[in-house]
Amino acid sequence: MGRILGPFGVKGAVKVHSAMSSPADLAQWDTWWLGRSEPAKVAHSVLWCKSHGRGIIAGLEGVTDRDLALELVGNLLWVPLATLPDCEPGHYYWAELVGMAVTSRDGVFLGRVDHLFATGAQDVMVITDPARLDGTELMIPFAAEFVDDVDRNNRRIRINPLPGMLE
Repeated sequence: MGRILGPFGVKGAVKVHSAMSSPADLAQWDTWWLGRSEPAKVAHSVLWCKSHGRGIIAGLEGVTDRDLALELVGNLLWVPLATLPDCEPGHYYWAELVGMAVTSRDGVFLGRVDHLFATGAQDVMVITDPARLDGTELMIPFAAEFVDDVDRNNRRIRINPLPGMLE
């Protein structure tokens, strides 16, 4: 959901980059999980949160001075997926797509979604498979032209790649 960028002032407040379309929306959670990798390790109660430029500033319980705030710099900010509002039909949180199996229309297993990134035009899925000994990744646009369906229950994405896209 975001990343701790640095301390703000001397009383333990932190500057936060929000990955949400409206940064202030992070204030709706009273607990943030912080960690440098998934799964996040430490829960912090959010005491207060306010907009600041393109990000936010927040006060976290137990973070009472600049030195403690400095220790949090670089931590990723997580909230439980179950606490997020439902997406509109046909839309998904990236976090729910990560780890899903990806198959072609004819049922060939291509790998699992490792991560996604935005290009401006569309989001792109990066698909990895440990069976590909050369470590190659497939990059497939997460767009209706290529994604036939997403099965949340079975954690599977079926795609329709263009000829040559998988090579």
